[in-house]
Formats: sequence, structure tokens, C-alpha cells
Amino acid sequence: YRTNHILVPFGDDFKFKQAARQFSSMGNVIQAVNSQKNMNVHVRYSTLSEYFQAVKAEATQKKINFPVYKLDFFPYADNGDSYWSGYYTTRPTLKAATRTADKTLRAVEAAYAMGRAILRADEYAWEAKFAAVQQLREEASLVLHHDAITGTSRATVVSDYLRRLTQSSAGAMGVAADVWGRLLAKPGSSPPKLTSAQYRLSFDGTGIPNDGTNGPLDAQGYPVIVQNPLGWSRNDVVKVILSDRTSMHTAQGLVVMDHVGVPVRAQVHTVFHGENMANGANPSHAFVVHFEVTVPPLGARTYYVRRASKAEKLANDGTVAAFVRTKLYVVNTQTGKIESPQAGSRLRGATTEGARLEEAVDRPLIFPDEGISIQNGEVRVQFIPRQGLVQSVTRLKDQDVGTVTAEQEFMYFSSSRSGAYIFRPHGMPKRIQTARHVAVAVADGPLVSQV
Repeated sequence: YRTNHILVPFGDDFKFKQAARQFSSMGNVIQAVNSQKNMNVHVRYSTLSEYFQAVKAEATQKKINFPVYKLDFFPYADNGDSYWSGYYTTRPTLKAATRTADKTLRAVEAAYAMGRAILRADEYAWEAKFAAVQQLREEASLVLHHDAITGTSRATVVSDYLRRLTQSSAGAMGVAADVWGRLLAKPGSSPPKLTSAQYRLSFDGTGIPNDGTNGPLDAQGYPVIVQNPLGWSRNDVVKVILSDRTSMHTAQGLVVMDHVGVPVRAQVHTVFHGENMANGANPSHAFVVHFEVTVPPLGARTYYVRRASKAEKLANDGTVAAFVRTKLYVVNTQTGKIESPQAGSRLRGATTEGARLEEAVDRPLIFPDEGISIQNGEVRVQFIPRQGLVQSVTRLKDQDVGTVTAEQEFMYFSSSRSGAYIFRPHGMPKRIQTARHVAVAVADGPLVSQV
């Protein structure tokens, strides 16, 4: 201390559960110290502002200079090997849910405010429905507590946070769906029943499924309403998943129309999900539709996904969504060779899903010598051969940056003394041994490319 002012912090977590006793005890300490004149010390309650103002006044009077610290204060450590860096990554699912809840709240508030400004006051139970919006506000605020979003709570408490976010988000999104249904309804007509949950479009089978998960199908196709809660126009690409029952014939013949009936750029390809991607001839998969959207500020647009007519298929003018065959490489990590089922292997005991997968997916028998890369107008990403991990990123329009190499590995630390707050590893990380087979799926299309 370079001045005569000394800061003594008072308090801690849970310190003031019995605040009267705490302040009474501290008052006795202060009185006892101040009564000892020979100690030449005066103790008083203070705030940080008062403390620093006093330090600055004395330093100015006595022309005292302080050293300047220019480095970072993180990571904090309270002793030699107790670095408080664990909470930056602890409970990543809760951290992601917190971010998603904030985005949902923004969109719901924008829809609610717009609806209340445009629609009649007696047209909707605004006061009652606002309770769902307020509930999400409160839950989204709650998880910003320093023991919530940090992940430093007990497992049962974390589960409660997730439950609160999930339930309040679902309720608020239901309000947004109701409001948009009324805003987009034609004058004099009943508002459509919109679903706020992600559903899978079904074009095959008999009629409209009654399980409530496939959305409303009308004469124009499936309406997909895209909201923009931001204050500027957005051009983006959205994704809609097709039902597991979707046939290859249907997937190759879809059209996406905007709100005035003009076709928009769209692409269909296969995505894989589950853990059997590298093991088994018929990994879990589904078709997805990506299409371009343009949404005005604080607005919404309706797009329609429907089957293409015979004339549209024959025209070959870009109206029909581009179908991209996904390339699936299954690599034996011990030999480095590609392993793929032989052609025609599905003929014996094949399932419908297996037959569809063989039509929708290429299984090359050799890995390209140049490796795998995908690019758009801005960047090109190169992947490590036979691994599918990022190798380099090239900025196509910035010669000053050029190509940035990247080494990507999956590694783990071992520890017996770490916790939610503190990270105390036993030495350096170790490389995670990969499985015998690694699957790399590549979809390189005119609208979306992904690995």
C-alpha cells in the first residue's frame, strides 16, 4: 500500500444469511480497534468508490505514482495450481441453452410487440398471453446468475435450470406462433394454427399425419414462416427436415416458393444422425431442404415447400431444388483404406431405407488425392485426408491473410483434484484414440456445402 488507506473486504458467499449478527459483530470489532488510540488506526465502513477516492486524493497531494499493469487478470488463481478456468467450459449444454433462450426471447418480444401494435386490443388475450413472455424473461435472467451460466451448480440444480428454460421457451414460442397466425391471416378469415416446434415435412404416405409433428399441408404446400427479429433486412439460408418416410423420388422433385409464388434457390441432400454412421450398411439418415430467404426488418415471410410438377421437372430451369448426393467415406483408421459395401449388396435382405440410402449417397472406394475441401465466395476450408478434421482456411478475397493452417485433434486431460471452478490437470493432454472406423460425409452443393 502506497497510501495510508487499506482496503479490507468484508463478506463472502452466504455470509449475510444472519446479517444483523454479522454487522453487530463487525461493529464491536470496529469499536474496539478505534478505541485503541495507540494503534494509530481508524476503521470505518466504506464502499469501493469512497476507498479509491481517498487513495486518489492522498496520492495527488503527496505526488505518489502507481505501477501500471498491462497484462490480463485471467485466468485467476488463488494459489500455485488452482487456476479458475474450469467454469468457462463447465456444463456446455446449459451454456448453449442460455444463449438459445435469449435469442428466443428476442424473437418472441418482437412478435408480441408488433402484434399488439397492429391488432385490435379485443382480438387476443394479450394480458394473459404476456405471462408466458414474462416467464421466459425471468427464467432467462435467472440463469445469468454466477452459479448458473458458469455451470458451478449441483447436478439437480442444473437440471432444474434446463427444465425452466425448456418449458418457458416452449410457452413463449407458442405465443409468437399465435400472434403471427393472426398477423398473417387474410381479413375475415380464421387465423391458421401454426406450430412453434420443429416439424418434419411429409409428402409421402396417406394424407396428413395426425401425430401433430408434420405441420399443416395445404394446396400450396407446406408453409414455413421465417421471422426476422432484428432491425435490418436479412438474407440467409434456412433448413427444413423431411420425414423419414420421404422417398428418393419425392426428395428429387421439390420446389420452394416465396410469398408471391416465385421459386427460390433450394437444395436437398442427405444428413446422418446417430452413432452408427461408420458402422453398418444403413446408418440413420434423413433428407433436408435448404433454401434462401429474404426477410424484412422486424418482419416475417412465408415460404412454401411443395412437390414439383412434371412440367417443372422437365423444364430443368432451376425451379426444382437441386438434389446433391452426399459422399460417405468410411475409413479404416488402422489401414487408412476406404471400406464401402460392394455394389448390389443390398439386394439380399435389403430394407426400403437401405435401398433409398444407396440411391441418395455415394460411397467412393478411394479417397481423393487432393483431399476434401469446400468453399464459398469468401473462404475455402481444406480437411485432413482420411480424417475429416480442419487442415487450413483460406481467405479468398484477402491476400494479406491468405491461408491459415490449423491442426485439429481431440485430446483429454486427466485430473483427480479439479472441480466446477478450478482446473488442475495431471500433466499434458493425451490424444484420444479414434475408433476403428471413421466416417466422413461430404455434401457439396450450389447453395450449401458441409462436411
